[in-house]
Amino acid sequence: MRPPRLTFISLLASLLFLSCHNPEASAKSPTLAGWVPLPGSFVQIYRIDPKNGENTGLLEIHRSDRDGFIRFTPSRRYPTRLLWFAPFGHCAVNGSPASYSAVVLDPAASAGPVRINFASTLQDDRALFLFRHKNHRQSWSSLYPSAVRWTNSIFGRTAKIRRAGRVLSGNERVMDRLARWNGGKAWDTGSVLAQDLSDGIADGRSDGRPLTLCGHPSPAVLGTSYWREAVWEVTARRHTDLTPSQKKRLEKTSIRVGRLAHGLAGRWEKVVSMPTGRDSVLVVSSPSVLPTVIGGETNQGISSAVERYDPATRSWVRLPSYPLGVAYASGVALPDGKIFVTGGFNSQGFTDHSYVFHPHSGKWEPVANAPVERAASTSILLPDGEILVTGGEDNHGVTARTDRYDIARNLWRREKDAPVGRLGGVGVLLPDGTVWTGEGSLKTGGITDRGFFYNPRSRTWSDAPPSPTPRLYATAALLPDGSLMVLDGFNRSGVLDSADVLGPDHRWKTFSSRDLVKRKETGAALLPDGSLMLVGGEDPSGNSIGIATRLH
Repeated sequence: MRPPRLTFISLLASLLFLSCHNPEASAKSPTLAGWVPLPGSFVQIYRIDPKNGENTGLLEIHRSDRDGFIRFTPSRRYPTRLLWFAPFGHCAVNGSPASYSAVVLDPAASAGPVRINFASTLQDDRALFLFRHKNHRQSWSSLYPSAVRWTNSIFGRTAKIRRAGRVLSGNERVMDRLARWNGGKAWDTGSVLAQDLSDGIADGRSDGRPLTLCGHPSPAVLGTSYWREAVWEVTARRHTDLTPSQKKRLEKTSIRVGRLAHGLAGRWEKVVSMPTGRDSVLVVSSPSVLPTVIGGETNQGISSAVERYDPATRSWVRLPSYPLGVAYASGVALPDGKIFVTGGFNSQGFTDHSYVFHPHSGKWEPVANAPVERAASTSILLPDGEILVTGGEDNHGVTARTDRYDIARNLWRREKDAPVGRLGGVGVLLPDGTVWTGEGSLKTGGITDRGFFYNPRSRTWSDAPPSPTPRLYATAALLPDGSLMVLDGFNRSGVLDSADVLGPDHRWKTFSSRDLVKRKETGAALLPDGSLMLVGGEDPSGNSIGIATRLH
């Protein structure tokens, strides 16, 4: 199809009406279920003039429920158009609320499934739309040819599948799954990413104009991160109708989109220092969580401070304090904006306390205590939503103990221990859905360069290539291009400012540019623009610092 023009909605209404409307349909029209991106917002329902496709009058207004669903009974006599207006400030474009429309026809006369199509009326080259089948599943389609070509180039033109009277191509089937992830977030950002990469350049632009998501610039790295998280979540589901070949194809896309993104150029700069200088910090971030620093040790003692960096304002915001002062805690950012934290060390010794931060209430809620009291462990969010916690130091010394925390059930399960006990190591979930852990101090003594891969599906460990530089209390992050970077820390040479990079081919290389500060016990976070921020730590003189640097 051609990209949408100003007459798109009118043409769509007329064509669908002429092809599907049946004035002789049964008098009883079923109640339809629809979905809007913002729960609790209003949907206006208009009658459509079939001669010109224009609205002829407001029929009624419906409010979506807390999950974003609406239910209504369409007329059997004429087509109906729905208009959803995103409230100002939520998805404002050029200062005006964004409007999305849908054409609803008499389902009794329709050859395909009942559906409500929300298509953007904004002429912004984003004419992708969701529709819900009568079983409440949401799918996707596209009227933007380059987005279709891009997904076809990744997924391939696989065999078509017939469902509910409609034929879905292979890539539509995959996007159908991605669309269900986290309330459609993957669909929104995935569409931005698809358009951005349609020209083969992950530069945040398509056809010479900047891409926006809800009125805000959406760099390619944000789409890449969302895409990966959606892929991990979809392929890790226990119950899915994706075929094994589709799962493998999806996993490969999480690597491929990274290769299209820009790597880091190696230019460092200082950004605004954290208000509370501290080391042994926990730093978490994700596409839905801005860099957040939790706990740590200041020059005056153990801290419970929680501070978040906002790159839009280039400032720090203080969040509600952690329930206890703690250093060397472990934790992860969750896809829904929550933060999970467990363990650590303070004046009372090791702790097993675990908490989840809820962004809407601003409260830290206690969850099930960890099986053991320990500090300096490594936590990684797994594809299936569980959290792997491995290594660290407990009351018996350096440990290889590994557990998995099921946040949905608030339940801890014992996992197969890591091959070696490790204190102060680092870990990252890689684009292929496996976990890498490495560095730190071994139970047998000595700072190590030894690493391992953990496979969440088989729950097995295997050797990883040793890194070029052994490090203790380093930090690590997954870069936009899918590479793993390990930075700073210390070893027999002293406190470090260097970095090593593990590529998707599992080969290490030393990064050419050095951090502006030598430090250990620091933390790293990927910013929405794709740059990497390091914050806090302890300098070679043993001082706790709040210095933040940024690698472009």
